[in-house]
Parts: sequence; structure tokens; C-alpha cells
Amino acid sequence: MSHELTLTDNMGFFGALPWHGLGQAIPDGLSAQEAGELVQILWEVKRRAVYQERDGKYIAIPDSYAVTRCDTEDVLGIVGARYRCQQNTELASIADSIMQADGASVETCGTLRGGKTVWFLMRCPRADFSVRGGSDRVETYMLVVSSHDGSMPTMIFFTSVRVVCNNTLTGALRGRSKNGTIKVRHTAKQNDRLQAAKAVIAQFDNYNAKFAELARRMADTKFSRESMTVLATQLVAEAALKKILGKQTKKGKTDTAHKQVVGANILDEILSETKNQNMHVGVEVPDELLSPRAQRTIATFDQLFCSAERGNQGESAWDALNAVTDYSDHFQTRKNTENSSSLENRASASWFGAGATMKRKALDLILADCASDGLNEVANKL
Repeated sequence: MSHELTLTDNMGFFGALPWHGLGQAIPDGLSAQEAGELVQILWEVKRRAVYQERDGKYIAIPDSYAVTRCDTEDVLGIVGARYRCQQNTELASIADSIMQADGASVETCGTLRGGKTVWFLMRCPRADFSVRGGSDRVETYMLVVSSHDGSMPTMIFFTSVRVVCNNTLTGALRGRSKNGTIKVRHTAKQNDRLQAAKAVIAQFDNYNAKFAELARRMADTKFSRESMTVLATQLVAEAALKKILGKQTKKGKTDTAHKQVVGANILDEILSETKNQNMHVGVEVPDELLSPRAQRTIATFDQLFCSAERGNQGESAWDALNAVTDYSDHFQTRKNTENSSSLENRASASWFGAGATMKRKALDLILADCASDGLNEVANKL
């Protein structure tokens, strides 16, 4: 599969091609409903019973329903009896309410994973801020998103993009603060939607002001190149250890090849610190555990940390966080899968998946390393 959208996915964008490289151009000034119609993502879904064959007869499976796209008849997910299908037009109406209350505009909209995920990304220029005396600009957005497979409720994520390198930043904060994420309850009444939108905007303003404070403090906090190497090693090693744990879970024992390389005692000690597949911050990882590819990845982190072209100076906690977000958004390999392209997978991972997880882990490690500088106190306000 080439680096294109799947046959059942569509995306649109206004202005320059977005960082994820996806979509078709749409004109300025469209409502979310109009943009959705133009990009052809306002198809409907229905919940249909699931049947099992028994002795030549088809019997409905209790509490099991297939969420089906009406335009393609594709099954997007299996859900329970309590699941309520939300139409894409309803998601667009939520986005339009926020636009009406805040003056935001649709930047991109579309679907991922064959329509399982639907979103509208709205540009909110009123809340933009700068770091390093104005030379490092950060643009702000709201992401209205929902799923049709039961994996995600309708939500609004507050997110930011660093202009110089198109990094999506605030995914790193999502695990630390509930204030950057809002679960949305749909209502059919226009006045109720506007009141709810105003509450969302007030929370967005408060959250964004605190994030701007954290970004500026991180830019003023020293972070050495040696610390960046340790940070990169921990992030890369965690991914390697998860693979080991996956093999261990399947086989019921530690992977023999890695035991031979690292030594039974060392590996067992490391694995004991990775219960629930969470890497302990203080664990030192032996070089033998890292493959040549992993060591090249660590070198890439170091290059990004010091890259003036990517907006970094190789000396602050802000540089460290952006090295990680830059790698996750633009350099980490995302493979094509059966139902989605590598570009789709890159966007999905950055917002909801492994990329967002890596950013959150990196921020935790950076804050731990800079604990004496008071960054944790600022981050905890979010």
C-alpha cells in the first residue's frame, strides 16, 4: 500500500498541508458541517444484531451488535446493548457550537482506520503563545473526536503545535491532567450546545495559560546533553523491554536469546522493574539490550535535541521535550497496515496511540530529572 488514504477514509484541510501529510484542500470559512459534506465524511452508522450459526440456524448473540457504515456496509466495531451510535453530523454540530462561541475555524477534518475514528481539528489563534522571547511560536487547537467501535467516547482534546517543526506538544500532558481533555455529552438543543461550548472554551483558556507557563519555564531550565542521552535510552529501552515482556507472556518464560546476551541476573532485575510493562525511571539499561537500530534511534534523539534547524538549542528541558515530540511525529517509523497507510498511522499514534504515550513518558522523565528546578509544581497546576 502506498502512502495514501484507504479507500474508505477521507480527510480535508485548509491552508498548508498539515504536518501529518494527509487530506485534500478545502476553502476557508466553512462550518464543520459544510467541511464534512465537502470531504464526504458525514455518512451514517447503524447498530445491527450479530448472529451465530447453530445447527444450520442463525441465532442472535445476546448483548452484541455490529456498528456498520451505511455507505460501505463495513463493520466498524462490535458493541453492547447500551451503546448509542453517534452520527458524524452530531460531531460536526459540537464543533460548530465551539466555532460559534469562540471564533475558531476548521483546520482539518476526516476519518481514520476506515472510519472507526472521526475528528474535526479547530484552529484557535486567540490562544497562541510564544516561548524564548517570541522567537518560538506555539499555535493552539481543539480536537473534537469520536469513535464508532466503542474504543473512545466523544471527546475534546486541547492540543498545540510548535510552528518551527510542526510538533504536536500537549499530547505529552494528557496523562498528567484531566483538564486538557473533556468528555462531551451530545444535546440536540442549540442553546444547550452553546452553553456547553462556552464552558469548554473557559476550560481551554485556563489550561492553555498554564501550559504556556510550563513551556516557558522548561525553556529556562537547563537540560544537559548527557541527560538527553539517558532520556532517549530509557524511552528506546522501554519499547525493547515491552517486546521482551510480550514474548515472555506468550512463552511463559524470559526470551532465551536476550538472556544469553545480557545475562540472566541483569535481565531478571530489569524485568522485575517493568511490572505492567511500565519502565521504572531509575533503571539503568545495559547497552547490550539495545539493538543497533535502537542505538541509531538514540543518536537521532541527540541530533534533534541540538538541531537549530528544528528550533532546538541542545540545552533546555524544552529542547528535550521537543526532540521527543519531533521524533514521534516525523521520524519514527509507522508501517502500512491492512486497513491504513503509514501516514494515517502516524496521525493516529501522535494523537491517541504510541506516539502520545512516548511524549507523556518523556515529560515524566524530564520533570523527574528537573525536580529541583520546580517544574513539577508548574506541571501539577494543569
